[in-house]
Amino acid sequence: MAPIIDVRTHWLPARRFPELALSGAVIPHVLPGRTARMVNDGVSSLIYPDMLDDAKQEQVARQAGVHLRILTPSTQLNLFSKLPDLPVPEIARRINDDGAALMRRFPGRTAVMAAVSPFCQETLPELQRCHREPGMTGAFIDTSWYVDGGWKNVYPDDPRTEPFWAYVADHGIPVFLHPPVLPYGHEHMNSGKLEETVGRPAGTTPAAARLILSGPLDRYPPLKIVLAHMGAALLPVIGRLESGHRLGYASLPDGEAAACKLTPSAYLRRNFYVDTTGFWPPHLREAVEAFGAERVLPGSDYPAAPISPREHIDIIRSLGLGTIVEEKILGRNTQELFQLDLAPA
Repeated sequence: MAPIIDVRTHWLPARRFPELALSGAVIPHVLPGRTARMVNDGVSSLIYPDMLDDAKQEQVARQAGVHLRILTPSTQLNLFSKLPDLPVPEIARRINDDGAALMRRFPGRTAVMAAVSPFCQETLPELQRCHREPGMTGAFIDTSWYVDGGWKNVYPDDPRTEPFWAYVADHGIPVFLHPPVLPYGHEHMNSGKLEETVGRPAGTTPAAARLILSGPLDRYPPLKIVLAHMGAALLPVIGRLESGHRLGYASLPDGEAAACKLTPSAYLRRNFYVDTTGFWPPHLREAVEAFGAERVLPGSDYPAAPISPREHIDIIRSLGLGTIVEEKILGRNTQELFQLDLAPA
């Protein structure tokens, strides 16, 4: 049987940031065994106890039948960058060092995606350093980045990201694109976890669409980009992107026309992958059809969402895709994309 690899499991390296206790502005009073509340720009988010319990995370993964967890630093690099007097490269280094320590604690059971920012070129040496560490893989970036000391976001097709895309394309490094803790429009989402359940997937959609339309995927055809949440709302709007491309951009002012050389949907099976997070089988079936079974990866979002990865595994198996396709989605695709050296489970 092929191994099951969870491509998106989160952890919280708050222990590396004593500045948090002094600041109180980012994550106040996070205590093991209790759900904490994080408040940013008037919007509350919850941090569940499992995020701080490394041993329980491993136990839950084993019980779910997960062979390997790829730890992802969630929104932390972006979020912690708001701490005063703490440079982004230093934040990235601390996050990545904490991930490396977890790999040593759970050898053969964990890998870590490197936390970097495409908007801060000083983190490129950190990406190089991480990829000299066995078990460190890929690059984990946010769909948008806070700038100018506030919550105004910029997207990853911004010109300042060009060196990053050139580097990861040249070195064959897959990039995981994940929304920040506060997406665009978060000021209207301060109830019912809307910033998490609606806002974050909505933040992924324009980021992916801008990468399609603005030209990075044409300048760097080898780019491999993983989108969280089954591609978020990219599938529902891809037809509209197609119709916009079909009608053309000739009447738009300079700088507003799309620069893509292919039809927007052509990039889905060339440059993009998606994880399975979302708990909605009809959308997952559509993702398999649109992106191709070889581009769907199992992601649980555990423990940020304290629901066992077993639920996502069961959803994948419930689709009736057949053993070969199931094994691709449950592990082989991830193993190939991130070049993981694993023995069969």
